[in-house]
Amino acid sequence: MAEIIFDSRNQFFKTPQGAIKAGTELTFRLLAAKELHPIAVRLIIQYDRHDMPAVYEMNGGMETPAQTDDYLEYFVTFRIHDTGLYWYHFEVLTDDGTL
Repeated sequence: MAEIIFDSRNQFFKTPQGAIKAGTELTFRLLAAKELHPIAVRLIIQYDRHDMPAVYEMNGGMETPAQTDDYLEYFVTFRIHDTGLYWYHFEVLTDDGTL
């Protein structure tokens, strides 16, 4: 079983898809295995024109009907204000450390 599930090409996990215009709202979803006992899940966004990344706390931790009972769903919605390149990754904080 995968500990974390995310697929950037699946609209369940990321909407909208592809390049977006400034001012557009983005939603990211992530599934984390219950056995991880996540304390917090964060989306980290690095913008090519800033030194410091933006950190978004993801909401959720609920069971999701979209998957099996083995996963918890986390999500966050935010707005992209400027054009440019953005990189992202997730952090899952557990009792054993950060994934």
